[in-house]
Amino acid sequence: MPYRLREKLHWCQCAGRVVFLDLMEDRYSCLSPDASAAFLRLSEGQAGGDESGPLRSLVRRGMLVEDRTAKSWKRGAGIPSASDDFAQEPYPAPSVAGLLQAITEQCRWGLLLRTRPFSRIVERLGSRTGERRLADPGENQRIRNIISAFAAVSAFLPSEDRCLVRSLAFYSLCCRNGVRPVLVFGVRMNPFRAHCWVQLGGKVLIGDFEQVRLFIPIAAFG
Repeated sequence: MPYRLREKLHWCQCAGRVVFLDLMEDRYSCLSPDASAAFLRLSEGQAGGDESGPLRSLVRRGMLVEDRTAKSWKRGAGIPSASDDFAQEPYPAPSVAGLLQAITEQCRWGLLLRTRPFSRIVERLGSRTGERRLADPGENQRIRNIISAFAAVSAFLPSEDRCLVRSLAFYSLCCRNGVRPVLVFGVRMNPFRAHCWVQLGGKVLIGDFEQVRLFIPIAAFG
């Protein structure tokens, strides 16, 4: 029986396992090696009639939906691989206005994440399609100014375990300044960890390239 993925469900293959990001449930999950192999065959339209066996739990949870018209499924985030950080230190001196914006945006997004469903927050960003490129030098300077402000306020707004808040706030300020980067979610295994960063083309704007390169992108928005 052909299947399709439920909406708001993203996936990638990481260390031989299939990992899901479920926006509706605001959670990650991972398949066993046998179920991952069955899922990959099913995703490529190569499954036999008994593939639903190892994947019965996904069908029961509504993550896989019967659909006779279903074909292959898109995997991963479909974005350029990260190649480097956008800007290296020393950063330009941040303005007072830039510092206040960096603080305000992080506080605002922290509140939104506590009071609104995660799926509603992310779906407003839209799915990632196509490739965005670095634009004019003026845009580059605006990006460097935002990076500088976020680096400065990290001294009293610790960045550890705050990658989602920082990335949403950074993405929001970029859009407000005429820059349209991409908000990326990535995963790694052994042990499982998730990370969030902002990327423009192959350049990481916030999220630290040395960290980003350890993660497989699972979804991208913007």
